[in-house]
Amino acid sequence: MNVLKQHLRAICLAIGILTVLSGLSIMVLPGVALDLLNAESTKSTRMLFQITGMFTALFGGVQWHATRNNDAGVALRWCTVQKIGATVAMAVATARDVFCPLALLVAAFDGVSAWLIWTYHRTLPRQDGS
Repeated sequence: MNVLKQHLRAICLAIGILTVLSGLSIMVLPGVALDLLNAESTKSTRMLFQITGMFTALFGGVQWHATRNNDAGVALRWCTVQKIGATVAMAVATARDVFCPLALLVAAFDGVSAWLIWTYHRTLPRQDGS
């Protein structure tokens, strides 16, 4: 755990960057992402995936910025909630055969990311109102 604690901030910064990049890639190439997940790719599903990608990129940016600034405020809490929501959504979509089992890797990444972000958040000094 000590090694993790030493590198937790860098890991959380990397998670933020990866989240921004994955969101942007979904925005730009929603059909490719849907194809990788063996999901239906129609004009409507691609548009909805682009919107999802936009919010993924935004939350990744907020998480990266809050981590970079060592901000123990509400931003990291909400980023944790977003990652938990993404974990549950991907797992449910896989269970309902909307996405192929590959989506469980995304769910696992988001689940581990939620834990890491929350753990990092708890290492920071508490601020008023947070």
